[in-house]
Amino acid sequence: IPLYLDRNAAEMRETATKGLFDYYSTVDEVRGRRFDLGMGGTEATKPLVEEMFDFSSLPEGSTVVDVGGGRGHLSRRVSQKHPHLRFIVQDLPAVIHGVEDTDKVTMMEHDIRRPNPVRGADVYLLRSILHDY
Repeated sequence: IPLYLDRNAAEMRETATKGLFDYYSTVDEVRGRRFDLGMGGTEATKPLVEEMFDFSSLPEGSTVVDVGGGRGHLSRRVSQKHPHLRFIVQDLPAVIHGVEDTDKVTMMEHDIRRPNPVRGADVYLLRSILHDY
């Protein structure tokens, strides 16, 4: 262990204050991409959200903010079933990089450790994020 610490002290000082998501997005991008793919595996639980919340009860033009919504899979699926709604998917820049907006789904860079810039939305989805912090 002492030899490892001697060889890696500089990197450890650099990365010790980073959270897991920061580490993956800036230090170990290969594992970060693998992590993103793994998070996609949670898709199996997303139909539960659709069943638990009655999106059809929301009035025309309502805004749903999917905080920590990854690449927007859930919001895109729900927007197809409920085209009267508008969705904002928020996640870290490295997560949403390259994901295009649609007419109903807007991707937004946001770190949940900061105040949410979207005020007054009708629904805020907090799914698969609170356990991270």
